[in-house]
Amino acid sequence: MNHVRFKLRTRGLEAVYNKKPEIIISSKDILTQYAGDPIDYTQGVKVIDDHDETIPIENINVSFGKKTEEGVAKEKTENDLIIGDNTIYLSVVDSWGRESTITRKLVITNGIDKNRISFKGVNGEVIGIGFDHANNRLVISKENKAFGEGNVSGYVRIAIKSADDTYAVNQVGFNVSEDFSNENVSNKLRPLIDYQFNYGDKLEIYHGHPIRFLINGKVIDAREDYEDGVDNPENLINTTFEITKSGLKAIYNNPDTSNITENKVVFGPMAPEKFPVKIQIDFRERKFKVLEKTITKFSNDDNDNVYRMVLIGSNGRIKRKLYTQKFYYEHNAVRKPMGYP
Repeated sequence: MNHVRFKLRTRGLEAVYNKKPEIIISSKDILTQYAGDPIDYTQGVKVIDDHDETIPIENINVSFGKKTEEGVAKEKTENDLIIGDNTIYLSVVDSWGRESTITRKLVITNGIDKNRISFKGVNGEVIGIGFDHANNRLVISKENKAFGEGNVSGYVRIAIKSADDTYAVNQVGFNVSEDFSNENVSNKLRPLIDYQFNYGDKLEIYHGHPIRFLINGKVIDAREDYEDGVDNPENLINTTFEITKSGLKAIYNNPDTSNITENKVVFGPMAPEKFPVKIQIDFRERKFKVLEKTITKFSNDDNDNVYRMVLIGSNGRIKRKLYTQKFYYEHNAVRKPMGYP
């Protein structure tokens, strides 16, 4: 007799029967996920068992079926999932050793549709860029207003490179004060509207205030969350965004690669547009060196000191110090730090 055990009682033997555990999917909705996003294969699943009563979800094994390669049957992996319909297998074994397996349908949709780029100005979004994978087109929207006031050319710039590194869309740029209610300004978006993208194309983007640049939806390999603006300007200025079927993929080009070794590190204060100054610590030479300085403001308004750095010796005394103010970073606006050339 299979699946029967006997307990010894005072009145004799008692038969104990055990059914297979039952895997239940509580929702009739098909499990659907964007390509590139984490998948919760056991979403809405529970296991009941007449012997163990409740079996933890963590005990469920997920498998993807089999495939044949060069005449050899092999187990599929998560990497074999395709955009479209997939079948996955959920299995569980109870403490008795009885096993149950069910199939579950999984639909993976093109991940690029989840991303939307927003270029904001002083009063909210001015340009929006979405993605239509069915037609391989950008979904361009604009508001009839300017990013702000003043005269800053190239405040927002957008270009698109093909996989072969040639430009599919030459750079489109906007002055901060250009108003999109003007037809001539709006027409500058035409190359982006007419563009038909290929996977592998890369967006080169610049925004004069990166904190006002947002991307909704998960970005692959992102160094930060773009949904609330860019905190580190180099995650925009030195980053291109590749169009993939799993969504936008951030490709970071580190401008300090040659300046960082096991004996050297680079740091600096951050401003809204970029790093006003970068400082290298050279442990071998025991010096601080200014690598780069720009005309970027730390902040506007008053001239209070907003960034200070001091080097304190082993005796507790300050050996050198550096301070900066809110105005433009210039040679005569900063006290020379240690080892300043």
